[in-house]
Order: sequence, then structure tokens, then C-alpha cells
Amino acid sequence: MTEDEAKETVMSHAVSVGYQSNGLAVGEETTQGDAVAATNKFEITSETFDEEREVVVADGLSGARSQAANNEVEGKRDPKGGFTIRGVRYASLLYWMEFVLGNYASGSAWLSAGLSSLTLYIDKVTEVLRIAGAAVNEMTLESSADEQALRFALEMLGMSATTSAITFPSGLSYPSGIPLVHRRCTLKIGDESTYIQSVRWRIANNLDPDGFRNSQTRITLEPQGNREVGGELRIDWNSTYASRVWDLWRNHNHGTLQTDWTDGTNTVRLLAPCTFFRAKYPGMADRNTVLEDIPFECKSSAAGVDDEVQVIFI
Repeated sequence: MTEDEAKETVMSHAVSVGYQSNGLAVGEETTQGDAVAATNKFEITSETFDEEREVVVADGLSGARSQAANNEVEGKRDPKGGFTIRGVRYASLLYWMEFVLGNYASGSAWLSAGLSSLTLYIDKVTEVLRIAGAAVNEMTLESSADEQALRFALEMLGMSATTSAITFPSGLSYPSGIPLVHRRCTLKIGDESTYIQSVRWRIANNLDPDGFRNSQTRITLEPQGNREVGGELRIDWNSTYASRVWDLWRNHNHGTLQTDWTDGTNTVRLLAPCTFFRAKYPGMADRNTVLEDIPFECKSSAAGVDDEVQVIFI
């Protein structure tokens, strides 16, 4: 039996959010991993937070075919998971973007090497799971003509988790305002407004998931490799829209991509000044509207500059 075969995951806390759940409450930590009280709470559509526990089985020859209980020992404890808000509000994005990008000031956020950590309180209906030292590993933000509501999703890694004597924080209010939707979305390629069937942004911070070393709990959440910023948009493949991405792709030039969502009062803008579109000729179908998915990648303007995307709150 190999070491990998001798590991299994047990004790799962993950459940779908039920109608009695209070959702998610969070607080920003001063020192990563030191739990703090919650200062904000959010309505969420679903969540997958869990503490996976590794069990190492060290069987040996014993003269019997039985598996002895004392040959098993607990290994690492790995708190992780994520949540989705379908129909995210302006105030919610305003709060979360600091923890996605790592830098925030004066109504706009640029990428930064460091990420602040959070303490999460997840109402599992029968108990409350608290995860300390949580940081954002990946964000997706997407809307479409079919789904309408702007979908905001985070995947996170944590340092430690517990349900012992934990209660869901009281006295907090959910964010107010109306949800952001696709019909109130504007997309620009360069200076030209473009109608879109759907758009999806993805920011992957690529945190090291294996920061345990010789500890049962995660001791570090350092970034590894490059941060990835990109996504996909779906446009009507007509001569006007096709030229906006095809000419850039054919000449290997970048363009500026801008996406705005508004609730009628406030606007959230994602702006990527150096965007490469991975365009291609679409397949033709008889008498059908031709829609084409265009992947895009957002790059920094120069080496050592973290300006792949800027998030602006107006």
C-alpha cells in the first residue's frame, strides 16, 4: 500500500445552505490565523466550506487479516471551501474586493502581492463552523442574458477550523440595495460599447495549498507562481463585433476591456488595460444566430507592475 493509498478524508462539515441558515459572517484579522469577531454578514446562495481531515493508515504484518484501530493516526486538517452569491449587491462587492485583490484605496483596487485574512463564521444549521486565517484563492464574477443576476463566487483556504462553543454572530445586518444584473451591464472593447450574451471574469491568486510542513494545521498561505486574470465573453459574430477582437488577435495586439454593472445609483467597473483576446473563426450553423465564446487574458503593462485589472467603485 502506497502512502497516497493509505490516506482518506473523513469528517466532512459541507452541506448545502438550508432555509434556516443565517449564511456567512466575517471579520478582518489583524494577525493571520488569530480569530476575531465578525463585523459583516452576507446572504449567500450556497457554500461548500469544509474541514477535510487526513487519516494515515500504517498497517503492518500481525498474523491476522484484521485492520487494527491503533494503526490509524490523524494527519493534516485542511479547512477550505467557498460560497456563491447569485445577485450580488454593490455593497457586498465593495467589501470583498479588498480581499480578492489585496490592495484598496480611494474607491479603486489594484492587484497587490499581499492578501488580508479573514475569520469566517458559517451557519451549518445544526452547528456553526469557524475558519480562521482564511484568504481568497480564486474569484469568479459572471453574468449572462439567461441567468441575469450577477454571480459572485469565491474559493478560499483557511488555517484552522472549529465548531466547539461557536455561535453565529448577532447584531449584524445584511447589505442593502438591489442586486446587480446583466441587463444593467455595459461592456467596452477599447472605446466601443459591445453587446454581449455573457461575460465571465476570473482572478486566481494561486495560493500554496500545501503550507502545512510538519504541522497538522496550515501554517502559511503564500502565493505561488503567477496570478492569473482573465475570463470569457460571448458575442454575436457579426462583422462589427468580430473585427473588435479578431483584428487585435490577428495582429497580436492588446486592447482595453471594461465591464460596468450598475444598480441605478452605484457602478462597479472592472478595467483591464492590456487584454489579449484568443479569438478564432466560429463554426457555422444553418439559420442559427452565431454566438462565439472569446477567451481573454489580462496582462500587466510591464514586468513588476501589478496592473492587470483595476476595480473601480463609482
